[in-house]
Amino acid sequence: GSSKLQPPMRHELSKDFKLPYFINPSFLDSVNLWMGKGEIVSRLHHDDNENLATIIQGEKKYILCSPATANVLQVLGEVKLVSANGRIMYHHSDDSHGEHFCLRNLFEEGEVPDDCVEVVASEGDVIYIPGGWFHQVRSAGEPYHQAVNIWWAL
Repeated sequence: GSSKLQPPMRHELSKDFKLPYFINPSFLDSVNLWMGKGEIVSRLHHDDNENLATIIQGEKKYILCSPATANVLQVLGEVKLVSANGRIMYHHSDDSHGEHFCLRNLFEEGEVPDDCVEVVASEGDVIYIPGGWFHQVRSAGEPYHQAVNIWWAL
């Protein structure tokens, strides 16, 4: 992926941010700063790339589910194969950004399915989400919540 920031801004931000030693910059997909006020709940989904989330302020509650739960979680795309490495392949992959979302809202359901786990991350915590793992996130914090995510390919 390519950055949408203009080169001078990328250069300025790079002074405050260092990639972890185990991430090869050649495989970097994106780095995002998430900021919000009040409670925000993401849709249940998976990403193809590896993900490190660092909580700067506030708290995030994650529900993480194994790629093997794809059919149970009601993925929008038609699952063709779940590889041993967690990569999920879909039939008729026309919409690469829609098929990885799920119909279920696990926070509303109030019960975590088998092969899923809840994790709470607070200020200073870092959580690793492997590519292919489904996750839904509830972010909260007063007055704000902030986090930085790094996505990279293996």
